[in-house]
Amino acid sequence: RTINTTNPTQTGVSGVDIDGFNITNALAAGDSGLVVDYSAGSDKWWIVFNIVGVNVFFPSFAENSTNAWVTTLDADSSGGPSPGDHMRYAISLVNSGAGAAVVNVVDPISASFASWTLVDDGGGVDESTASTLRVTGIPVGPGGLAQIVFDVVIAEVPNGTIIQNAASWTVLESNAAGVLNAPPMQVFLLPSGDDDDDDDSGVSD
Repeated sequence: RTINTTNPTQTGVSGVDIDGFNITNALAAGDSGLVVDYSAGSDKWWIVFNIVGVNVFFPSFAENSTNAWVTTLDADSSGGPSPGDHMRYAISLVNSGAGAAVVNVVDPISASFASWTLVDDGGGVDESTASTLRVTGIPVGPGGLAQIVFDVVIAEVPNGTIIQNAASWTVLESNAAGVLNAPPMQVFLLPSGDDDDDDDSGVSD
């Protein structure tokens, strides 16, 4: 019998056999389970106790990542989203896992925006088109944060228009993926002013 968990390895041990084996080559990125088969063949010895320890180092973005917007310029001082206002979206990729990752982000830009500009690519590569934000190769370490930030200007849309934004992310190492939905943005138009020529001062000529 042997005990290979000590240094040096013990051989010829009576009454006990304690061995450790590296099973790294049996695992692949994205595995979610592990089955270990033991066989004693014709040996009369039985396994009394076994421990399988697996070091799991994988990234995780589903728990704490967010997509949010704020107003950066209230053009008509309405206090809420309205045509001509400048808004800023921040896609926050929060890696809650223990492994580093490289992430791609794709975010279609709503036609309700007159224009948009990428402000921060989070350390990735900007491959955007006129209608779609696309940033690839964003590095995010364990416990780290990367932010993709872009500005938009609200177009002349009907009162009550609701603008949605959904950013998709994909982890290159594992193909893990998800969608981050920003809170809906509802557009309000201020009531038009009094356009008549009447003298409303209460003073008559």
